[in-house]
Amino acid sequence: SRFYNVTVSGKGCKNWMKTQHPEAGDNTFCSNPDPNNKNRPWCYTHDPAVPWEYCNVPKCVWDYECYTGNGKEYRGTKSRTANGYTCQNWKSDFPHPHGYHSGNGL
Repeated sequence: SRFYNVTVSGKGCKNWMKTQHPEAGDNTFCSNPDPNNKNRPWCYTHDPAVPWEYCNVPKCVWDYECYTGNGKEYRGTKSRTANGYTCQNWKSDFPHPHGYHSGNGL
């Protein structure tokens, strides 16, 4: 996983524990503990002329042909297994019974 601790202009981030937002944790990673006033990850810098600055953390884009984490949220278009078998419809209990029936998919 990628961790960002440098601002868009290359300034190093301060440890959040030494700022107004210690709830962001004991680290120097870009974050957004103030979402009501800032719209993306940022951090406090060590530069007195620039107290805080946004970070260049890429925004996630939903891609129906990929998954994140353990795949629980995947709702894509793939209908074959890695070995080429056709996937069973989630609404069906044939040929394999299961307990995942909740309307459209899972």
